[in-house]
Amino acid sequence: MIDRIKKILAGNNISPSKFADEIGVQRSAVSHIMSGRNKPSLDFIMKILDRWPDISADWLIRGNGKMKAEANLFSDTETQKKDFVHEKQVNPAKASQESSVADIVQRTEKKRESKSLVKVILLYSDLSFEEYSAD
Repeated sequence: MIDRIKKILAGNNISPSKFADEIGVQRSAVSHIMSGRNKPSLDFIMKILDRWPDISADWLIRGNGKMKAEANLFSDTETQKKDFVHEKQVNPAKASQESSVADIVQRTEKKRESKSLVKVILLYSDLSFEEYSAD
């Protein structure tokens, strides 16, 4: 995990001291983890994920997958469009399977026709939320 924390530091161009300040822990705690003296606690890991929510928890904890979490419903639409265009350029075979964004939207709408809305949950960056039921 030390190597993955180093990648976070390098990717954000910050020192271990700044990293400690960013996640709200003692600088000595980061020093002890970086030296291998201590292992990161769950609280320490959660603070990293709270500060950088785009980092994949699976990657940080177990080293599986990519550093950045996959795009989700709450990510920037422009980023999703760029990723779609990039995927078409990088993987033309896959692009031919998915002819256009409009086709994808149309297929999604057809799937929704047989379903009804039950609940909507809005999640905010300060970890508060609002919940609305269709009742």
